[in-house]
Amino acid sequence: MIRSVCVCLAGVIMLCGIASVASAKVWLLPDYQQRQLYSHRVNNNEQGSTNKPQVVKCQNYGLIPASEIEAGMTCDTKRQIMHLTCYGDCHCPSSYDKTEASCRLEGKIPGGSSCAGEYYTTCICDTSLYPHTSSSCAYTLSGASCLDEKGKHYADCIDPCEGLVDNETELGCDKYYDECPSKCELGKTCVPNDCSGYTLTSCPAGEECKSCTRGCGDNAVLYRTKGLAFQVDSPANGKISFSISGSDYQIDWGDGTIDTNKTHTYTKAGKYDIDIFGGVTSFSVSSGLTAKPIKLYSLNLPKATSIGLQYACPTLTGTIPELPAGLTDGYQMFQNCRGLTGTIPELPAGLTYGYQMFYGCSGLTGSIPELPAGLTNGEHMFSDCTGLTGTIPELPAGLTYGSDMFYNCRGLTGTIPALPDSFTDGSYMFQGCSGLTGITGFGNSLTDGRNMFYNCRGLTGSIPALPDS
Repeated sequence: MIRSVCVCLAGVIMLCGIASVASAKVWLLPDYQQRQLYSHRVNNNEQGSTNKPQVVKCQNYGLIPASEIEAGMTCDTKRQIMHLTCYGDCHCPSSYDKTEASCRLEGKIPGGSSCAGEYYTTCICDTSLYPHTSSSCAYTLSGASCLDEKGKHYADCIDPCEGLVDNETELGCDKYYDECPSKCELGKTCVPNDCSGYTLTSCPAGEECKSCTRGCGDNAVLYRTKGLAFQVDSPANGKISFSISGSDYQIDWGDGTIDTNKTHTYTKAGKYDIDIFGGVTSFSVSSGLTAKPIKLYSLNLPKATSIGLQYACPTLTGTIPELPAGLTDGYQMFQNCRGLTGTIPELPAGLTYGYQMFYGCSGLTGSIPELPAGLTNGEHMFSDCTGLTGTIPELPAGLTYGSDMFYNCRGLTGTIPALPDSFTDGSYMFQGCSGLTGITGFGNSLTDGRNMFYNCRGLTGSIPALPDS
């Protein structure tokens, strides 16, 4: 602030800063003091010291020179002092409301223009973590994503042709000819047995038959749709075995062998794509296998009513493909498949038995799909699916058994839907579901409610009336 003390020169009277003689020179303190070199003048604040002239600078007036205004700042005060132009009330405009800390809370970094090296106009996606966009990725965007003012960014850009060489495609020539012509040379990519499952004239009824893609030889044979397909990683003499019911089915073991045997041994170490196709009604992987399933591709068995992959689960990865439309029994179908990721697909309309169907699938994310109307047993169905989020869907009217059904699903939120009147066993059903917030009703037939809401510390409100049973 400029001090109001004035000095009068040449006998001119000064009132409130206005001189009575226009020609008189008036100096404001401390300018006056800076220009007077009287050695006898005593500084009142430092008795006995000589008052020395000071350097004229903006800081003497609580102002700053233009050279010290930080980038992006605006100043409300501009003042001419001696030969200087000084500024005051400098600040960042209100549009600079983002900081590194606030952007980090959004999982982003500061962007746009900056002010004073600390404040920014926006938060943007970190391109070191999310380098891919629809314009920069010519293939499939995948992985974690981030949304900012320039659109959506993704962590991964998957090139389906990356790493492909002749005779080493994941699922054979039928998958990659059109997508990767530069990697899959016509006439070279297919190994002899890739297309040798059926001739066109011997294709089973109901199967898709057409000529094989060019390059698989001169014999026009079936270019078949994949059935239940997955990949195994096997040592030399590695063994895998299945339990299969049905008729008119075959197994392509991926090493050139296609037969109906339920057990197979690989003579050489390597990765092999197994494809089970035809009239399979039930299928399960046996225990004790030394050829380890490592990636799930397809579950396309239209006639299958039950599929069990629990003994493949310790090493199995990938996402859950579309489930067979005729599936009625989900007994331990994906039990402890912790390596599976993505969301749970639509559940078949005829599914009635869901015992341990997704038990321990902690890698699954997203919400629980609509439960089939005919589901009667949901025991352990989603137990320990800690990555699932959203609300619990409406429970089917015929659901009777729900012991441990949502045990430790701590990512679920919202109110627990009403239990159906047919429901009897709810022991441990919601134990550990700390995100649930309310209870709707117990139905009329509940008999076992042991530990039903144990550690559901987010529940509020009233407990509904308990049934007489």
